[in-house]
Amino acid sequence: VVVVEGQMDLCMSYQAGVHNTVAVSGTAFTDEHIHIIKRFCDTVILSFDMDDAGQNALKKTAMLCLLGGLDVYVVQDIGTKDPADLIKENQKLWVHAIEKRKHVVEVLTNRVLETIKEEREQGKKMVSDVLPFVRAIQSPIDKAHFIRLISQKSSIPEQTLTEELSRGILPSTEEEVVSESKPLPSKERLEREIIAYTILTGRELDEEYVSLEIDITQFPEAIIQEEMFALEKKVITDKERYFKDLMTSHKREQHKAHLMHLQKKLREDGADHEAILKEIYEHAKKAVE
Repeated sequence: VVVVEGQMDLCMSYQAGVHNTVAVSGTAFTDEHIHIIKRFCDTVILSFDMDDAGQNALKKTAMLCLLGGLDVYVVQDIGTKDPADLIKENQKLWVHAIEKRKHVVEVLTNRVLETIKEEREQGKKMVSDVLPFVRAIQSPIDKAHFIRLISQKSSIPEQTLTEELSRGILPSTEEEVVSESKPLPSKERLEREIIAYTILTGRELDEEYVSLEIDITQFPEAIIQEEMFALEKKVITDKERYFKDLMTSHKREQHKAHLMHLQKKLREDGADHEAILKEIYEHAKKAVE
């Protein structure tokens, strides 16, 4: 299936003879959409705008599709034009661009090589920007294929890439030890899972989620991707209940953190004990409610 952004892109693509086209049409692409697509095919071909917003959406959609077991390709060779504009100019150019599609891992690899020339920085960028997409691929054979492709294009040894892939998001053994000795606070673990789950289910604009005011920038993109990998392995039968439980748990942790802050204030020199105790009482009462 060919996935485009706008309704006009869809209509023009259909008129050009590409009938297996769907449009995201301004809505979030979620794992539910992927489950529907998988009933009909196992390959998606993405064509999104070349601006930052379009390319960010493309990467998010590609990641979700790979996690869902789909093979993901990207339409290239249409410049900055929308599919609709290209088709108005020449229908054959659109059909040709679809036929010449490239796998998303190859596209991302080429972008790193084109934008970064220094070898060491190239390697870092491959690990942070490309390997997460390889990790999301379900087939071990396909993973091996793309490890080989990245190695051939970048001159990074296959063994090094394989080690990085198995190591996950942690770049060193030392960091792994630190992570084990100092586990993440409960609130931080929750926020990481909430962000990943919200992205997977396309609920970024959900009022209850927005009201939590979670700072998504506190976590590197690779951390959220790792959480998404973990969530995809879970069997969640009641997704609405799971979401509600996450929201409730986060609010409970917020109440707990605020209560600890008030208790700390109570021990400070010159503290207004009566006022703080009253605030603690009101806060505890609110938490129970």
